[in-house]
Amino acid sequence: MGKKRQNLINARKRKKLTQKALGEQINKKKTVISNWETGYATPTLGDALQLAQVLEEDVFSLFSGT
Repeated sequence: MGKKRQNLINARKRKKLTQKALGEQINKKKTVISNWETGYATPTLGDALQLAQVLEEDVFSLFSGT
């Protein structure tokens, strides 16, 4: 699994959120969150900023491959 996807999964789990709960906070369906986490889709910049805010993470660290 790619580092970027794993960063997103780990951040969500640290906040003890399910994919559904995270999706509800940013007005996205669970399937959208799942697609981002599996690498099937990539969040837009606006979605990435919302994710970072909800997950209390820096956008760069959340989506960087390092």
